[in-house]
Amino acid sequence: MTSNPTPITAEELVDLVGEIDGEIAARVLALAPTFDEVAEALATIEDELAAGGPAHVSSSAKVVELREIFEDLALDPDQGFDGHEYAVMV
Repeated sequence: MTSNPTPITAEELVDLVGEIDGEIAARVLALAPTFDEVAEALATIEDELAAGGPAHVSSSAKVVELREIFEDLALDPDQGFDGHEYAVMV
């Protein structure tokens, strides 16, 4: 899946998802995912939203955990979710 096993940095996470709540960022970073794993989790959520239902099997347990974090964010009306940016100020 990933050619670079180095965990994503906080800066890379913000570059990928936009502004993100510090608590959510900490949950993501605590898993030590790679950039590719975070990108996969986000892409599968976007694909499912576009398709109207589950359409993808995640490649790893870590991606499943990441999806759960981002889905929690998507379900929180105070934090919002537009499929591209998790716009939450710290």
